[in-house]
Amino acid sequence: MVNTVIENIDTSRKNIDMVCSSWYEEVLTLANKVGVAEFVPRKTSFQRNRSNTPSESPSQHHKRAIAIPLIDSLLSQMKERFSNDHGHSKRLLFLIPSIITLSDNLNIESIKEAKQSLLFWESDLPFPSSLQNELRRWHTLWQSQLGADIPNIFLLALGSCDSDSFPNIHQLLLISCTLPITSAEAERSFSLLRIIKTCLRSTMAEERMSDLGVIATHYSEIISVVDVYLHFLLTKYHSIILSVGYNHHCIT
Repeated sequence: MVNTVIENIDTSRKNIDMVCSSWYEEVLTLANKVGVAEFVPRKTSFQRNRSNTPSESPSQHHKRAIAIPLIDSLLSQMKERFSNDHGHSKRLLFLIPSIITLSDNLNIESIKEAKQSLLFWESDLPFPSSLQNELRRWHTLWQSQLGADIPNIFLLALGSCDSDSFPNIHQLLLISCTLPITSAEAERSFSLLRIIKTCLRSTMAEERMSDLGVIATHYSEIISVVDVYLHFLLTKYHSIILSVGYNHHCIT
């Protein structure tokens, strides 16, 4: 489906004159309804915030300044986000029992295709030569348990996978559970850093900043003040507590 969308966008880019003409007619119809006139932005000999796009008409200007850059950006983003490497990651979904059991009779070609994609992580697998056999046994195992509660996420599938019987699949499920799905976690840490390290905290040490970042990230965790106090005493003043206790024992 993703490849079809990329092909459609690529086709629109190749036929940009015809496609943009159709778009522009729709835009003019909508502009007339809301009372917006057709115009071209002012051009000068020197532009600081935008470029002087050469054009002979408003439609040509908007095609070169808006439509073509938009389609090029969309096409490059789609190819980057859904590259071949992402296709290999998508094939990991094949290991989820609730997905692999959707096919009653898994043919050899489907297993071979899945194997070729999963061998992208061949260097991480303990026995890559037996991966195809494991996939067939993995499908048979869950096909015989259709009436039971079948795992539908990677974490549950990992808990149900025996590392001795399915060493390759167990390793692939571990990889699946650790693959970052989005960049949200990294962006979240940068956002927290702006909140934690303000101009009034510019001299904060790295260890303290890291600890505050962890607390801010996992804010839902309930931290006992008493436990923190005891941990601080045992780590910072361990020798003092032992000497006081020893002296107290000698006195008594």
